[in-house]
Amino acid sequence: MIKNNLFFYLVISFVLLGCNSKKNENDRTRLAEMEEFTYKFSMESVGNYKVDFQLNPDSTFQIEQQDYFFDRYAKKSSTNSRLGTLSSEEFAKFDKLIRESDLYSLVDSYGFDENSDNSIVYLVELHSGDDVKYVSINVETEHRFSNEFTELIEFTTMFMNSKLVD
Repeated sequence: MIKNNLFFYLVISFVLLGCNSKKNENDRTRLAEMEEFTYKFSMESVGNYKVDFQLNPDSTFQIEQQDYFFDRYAKKSSTNSRLGTLSSEEFAKFDKLIRESDLYSLVDSYGFDENSDNSIVYLVELHSGDDVKYVSINVETEHRFSNEFTELIEFTTMFMNSKLVD
């Protein structure tokens, strides 16, 4: 009886692993169809601060941070800029998240239907071949985004924060 159960579980495990590997193979094929891309992300609190991120197809990136609030008191504009090249692991992570987030299936804006006191806005921009996709998001939106898209935003902000640390 135990041998039969063990055999049954082994067979089921191999079948499930086989199905999963085929699924991953199809995903890799689908992901490979997207051309080289430029990914841009912006986070802005209107009148207070703005942070821009751009990832280029050659793995180079640029981050610009502007603090409008403190610049007004200092009576000068100061932009904190960082240029660099992603490691192959970082680029692979961005590439995977961008492809899996399926940005082209999103509508152009979320959370702007009603007036809001919160003025923090995210803008995601993706250029791939001749296609350009813009997605604007008010942080107070009640829309639930996919885990992949949420992970893309989280990874982008964590990456920017790590590079902007003095």
